[in-house]
Amino acid sequence: MRLFSSFRIATLAALTLALSNAHAQKGFSSGYDDYGAFANDPVDLEQEYQETFGRFFQTSFLLGSGIFTGDLAAAYQGGVYAGVRFVYYFDKLWAAEVGIGLARHQALYDTTISGPNIDLEISTTLVPASLGFRFAFDPENLPRGFSMMNPFLAAGVEVLFRSESVIGNSVVNGLGSVGERWQTGAVNSDNGVGFNFGGGFEFDVYRRRLFLGLDLRYHFIAWPDRGDIFGTNPTTKTSLTRSGDYITLLGMASYNY
Repeated sequence: MRLFSSFRIATLAALTLALSNAHAQKGFSSGYDDYGAFANDPVDLEQEYQETFGRFFQTSFLLGSGIFTGDLAAAYQGGVYAGVRFVYYFDKLWAAEVGIGLARHQALYDTTISGPNIDLEISTTLVPASLGFRFAFDPENLPRGFSMMNPFLAAGVEVLFRSESVIGNSVVNGLGSVGERWQTGAVNSDNGVGFNFGGGFEFDVYRRRLFLGLDLRYHFIAWPDRGDIFGTNPTTKTSLTRSGDYITLLGMASYNY
């Protein structure tokens, strides 16, 4: 009888131990139910990367127009602007920008703009170089219509290298001492410094690789000769200076890496 009781106790102990091990193994394996294998298909890997990190590096090609404001707008025509911009994304929202461009403008100071004894035509070449930051709105937090546009805001500092050549024969008797720099055949080189602010949007036209959009920016520029008097505006009867800012409206084609 004692032998039977001992056997029964041993059997119950073994059964209890077996059930405990099975339960422990089941609990151990269930702890990994949320984990899955990493994607191994190239297309799936690319999609997984974009969902996790967003864009990484972008090259944008720019083409459009630039116009002057202030007193410079009285003499300078709008010109063609072309450039390239490199964008490095820290995450889905913030990025750094580095850009360089080339713009051409024509200016005319004559009796209708600057007053008597002034007839000066200038060909101007601008080479803007900029460094700044970009904030791209999170598409998941925007209405569907705006999210498709991928809008962004941008700001930065810049230097505009400027070269100006006198075209033809100049008449600068009405400019006083300032006219010495603008004699026939003269070429003047200098640079303006400032900062820009603006934004834009870009539509995805090919699998989040190729984007097309627009970029609008206002450039606050301090020119070295902004205090020079270029005659008197016959309409406003005020002194005409060489001060003014710059606005760019550019078409943009971007490629994401």
